[in-house]
Amino acid sequence: MNNELTLNMHKAYIDADKKTLDELWIQLSNFQLIKFYSGKYENGTNYNLNSLKSHTLWMSSPHQFNDPFDCAMNIDYSTEVLQNVQQYYHQIYGIENILDIIPPDIKNIISQQGSAIIKQLLSSHNKKVEDSIFVSCFSEASNLNSLRMWGHYANNHSGFCCEYSFTDIKNSCPSGCLPIKYSDTIQIDDRGKSPKEHTEYILNLAYTKASEWSYEQEWRILATPDEHHGKAGYSIPFPLPQKIYMGCKANESLKQELIQFCKKEKIRLYQMEMVPGTYKLLPIEVQMS
Repeated sequence: MNNELTLNMHKAYIDADKKTLDELWIQLSNFQLIKFYSGKYENGTNYNLNSLKSHTLWMSSPHQFNDPFDCAMNIDYSTEVLQNVQQYYHQIYGIENILDIIPPDIKNIISQQGSAIIKQLLSSHNKKVEDSIFVSCFSEASNLNSLRMWGHYANNHSGFCCEYSFTDIKNSCPSGCLPIKYSDTIQIDDRGKSPKEHTEYILNLAYTKASEWSYEQEWRILATPDEHHGKAGYSIPFPLPQKIYMGCKANESLKQELIQFCKKEKIRLYQMEMVPGTYKLLPIEVQMS
């Protein structure tokens, strides 16, 4: 996704600028997003298929994710500690540049110990915020042929992938669906008191990931429901996909269930196949009589 469009969407969301958001949604009316599923059977049950059949989507707690930084309150309080020291000495003793006087090693000790104290004091608050976040992750349709995505998120190519209309996703989720912003630094400030500042805080927390993950071209649905606080996840109503793709190593049980499901729901079904002589995947449509 174009980085400028990503930033514009984030800004409009933070500003609650419905007019701009509507204009951006129109630009994406023909956009497609895909979601990879492991397709695993656990004690004879395929929960991914069950979600499809019941027209629902699983919203996950980021605590279940493979990235420990994802939605984590990994905040550096050192700058705030030093600013408070500077402010204290200025107000009490009239010293304007105390940080220029303190030796670097002492300043580091103050910063480290002060940060540890603040982090401990806010630990329960931070956990409460983290426990309130639930997301469902998608990728841009250009990642359909990604070996990494199939390997990481579709059970080593044994699962399946669903393709959704962006408009269907947007219409089914009041909070909308936004692209991830990739960055090499964490910029989270949880001191905001106004609704706008709080929205920006949650958005930065849930929609920013390390640049190393940029190949995922990720989009997310975000929810913060009080009734599911602290749970591993919960289901929401969700539209059916337009297309489904089976991994090149999908087993026969999964294939047959997907064929029957797609025939019933009139969904186009594809089998991913390895292209001979290349490291490429190609979707071949399954003809269902």
